[in-house]
Amino acid sequence: MKKLLALTLGLLFVLSVGFILSRQPARSLSSESSFSLGRASWENDLAPALRKASLFDPRAELLAILFSFERGLTPDDLINYYYLFGTEAENRFFAVDPREDFSSGEIELSKLNLPFALKPIATEFIKVWPETALAVANNNGGSDFAQGEFKTDLLLACPEGGVLTWYLTYRQLEKGLFKLAINASSGTILR
Repeated sequence: MKKLLALTLGLLFVLSVGFILSRQPARSLSSESSFSLGRASWENDLAPALRKASLFDPRAELLAILFSFERGLTPDDLINYYYLFGTEAENRFFAVDPREDFSSGEIELSKLNLPFALKPIATEFIKVWPETALAVANNNGGSDFAQGEFKTDLLLACPEGGVLTWYLTYRQLEKGLFKLAINASSGTILR
């Protein structure tokens, strides 16, 4: 039951962030970004994103990473790609977008209506990268939803007291929703 609740809460978070940040047309990646769904890209993007977030608050910590895709799962289909940073003391987020020369903006947590508190992500525990999380989802029923017109949200977050988790949601017009929670350290399905 706790796992299902965490999955549902993760989906609410993804939908809230997508609404607050307003989906925009696909944009080209920053010259500093080397986006892919693999580890090397993240290691390249994380340092400049953290530098940008530290301009808002030097104590900012990584709290979540969000990818949203439309119609496919390639960089051209990417409509949202944000690193979300925050500080417990200030109770707010800073969203940094590697596609827009690491542009950033402040988001108040109260506007996100998060049903859970996030704790900082220790990146050394990320052993399952986005392409692996997507493969796990596709091998466990997701491939039926990743066809035709579909949207995908992929969120890496660690709810307070929880496990570092990839929350994946496919939204397919004809088939509805497919949701899966995947442990970001082991690759096991948490559902």
